[in-house]
Amino acid sequence: ESIPPANLFAVRSTRPVQRTDTLADLQGWVMAAENAGGGWVHIVFHKLEDDCGNSPNCIPPSLLRDFVAWLAHRKALGTVVKTHQEVILGNAATPVDLPNPSLESDGDGDGAPDCWQVDGAESPGAGRMTGGHTGTYVHRLELPRTSDGPRALSLSSSDVACAPAALPNHRYRITFGYRSDVHPRAELSYRTAAGAWRSWARGPHLAGASDWTQATWDAPPLPADAVALRVGVVLDQAGSVEVDDFALLNAGVPVGDTLLVVSPNGGETVSPGDELAVEWATVGQVPEVDVAYSVDQGTTWVPIGSALDSALPLSWSVPPLPGVWALVRVVSAANGAVSDVSDAPFLIGEEELPLVESPSGGTPQVTDKGWPEHEEESRLRPGGCSQSPSLPLVWLVA
Repeated sequence: ESIPPANLFAVRSTRPVQRTDTLADLQGWVMAAENAGGGWVHIVFHKLEDDCGNSPNCIPPSLLRDFVAWLAHRKALGTVVKTHQEVILGNAATPVDLPNPSLESDGDGDGAPDCWQVDGAESPGAGRMTGGHTGTYVHRLELPRTSDGPRALSLSSSDVACAPAALPNHRYRITFGYRSDVHPRAELSYRTAAGAWRSWARGPHLAGASDWTQATWDAPPLPADAVALRVGVVLDQAGSVEVDDFALLNAGVPVGDTLLVVSPNGGETVSPGDELAVEWATVGQVPEVDVAYSVDQGTTWVPIGSALDSALPLSWSVPPLPGVWALVRVVSAANGAVSDVSDAPFLIGEEELPLVESPSGGTPQVTDKGWPEHEEESRLRPGGCSQSPSLPLVWLVA
């Protein structure tokens, strides 16, 4: 399989490992990919037992152990074992060194941890204090009134040695321990090659927590001009927060946002008034979607729902349009370029084409709904029959 795969939802693999396979067979699959320039080799193991009997997709554990040992020596050639997430999303998250991450050092005695700075005036009850999550010290921020402006603890912007190097287009994950009577939030800033610091993003407000709680926030990918970064915590609501044990991970370059309609995806028959489950799958950042249907091959779309939570199911009440072929479209609410449509039409109801009497005694004709208009554009529905477009009624007069 290619990296990334051509279809994120249909990744190709080898056939399952079988009882008759040898170590040389498994090695051959790997070496074939190496000799072809590399790629992603899925090897599927169904069953591991010392006595496989007549089970066709079973091997002894010793064969797997020998194969894993052989793979370990291929690392020098660039052949490695990774999880699906690591391959799909790019590099696995790797730690980034942060200076004084547990806030223990304050060599100059200014009340702020070394390599960190406090933005906004410190209240009398705030600052460096004991009671750390894992070490001795924590830092406490207090905001008496929201109107006083936010308070923040973040890496120093004046000492370039305190700011980790940044990789453009990479996503970074910030974690830290906190306890708070309000709702603090993480923040990330970056420095350009010209030395200017720019605020980049802030995470969502965190839940209040009386006991130590770990916060985790995945920041959006850094822009192309980022060369260094700062992380920190912001308090923009009246209250207090204590923080400790910061960590930063480089989560790599994200795969492009992807969306796939799962159902209805073509060929189904549904009835008017049915509660139909509209299902889709997403990869990347697609938090909300717009869903619509079409009965004219996608020329026009009728909304089903807007700004829907992409993680929640959608039940659609099928409209009273018996005999009509339809499509469903799902679109990212934030980026219209990320979308998908049913692969083929699905039928609403049983097709019953009623006879209509001519007012002038002509030959009765049938009404017809659906598509396509031209024969060369015809789509076959189940049963092998094509359907014509919606047309005005016509009477043939003798």
